[in-house]
Amino acid sequence: MVEGKKSNIKLTLLLICLVIYTVTNIYDKVNMFMLIILAVIVGFGIYYIVEFVFNQVEKYQKK
Repeated sequence: MVEGKKSNIKLTLLLICLVIYTVTNIYDKVNMFMLIILAVIVGFGIYYIVEFVFNQVEKYQKK
């Protein structure tokens, strides 16, 4: 159940990033190499932030 929630949150955050990417026309302002680097950084950020938040929630619920 928790893994499903994590996946849904990660997907939602990814979609928000894609909307921001499209609305701001970042692809017209930055070259492709920088966009790939930015996507990797954002992907890792989303993954680790969601994992951190869920670990903190689990610790809080166990108290």
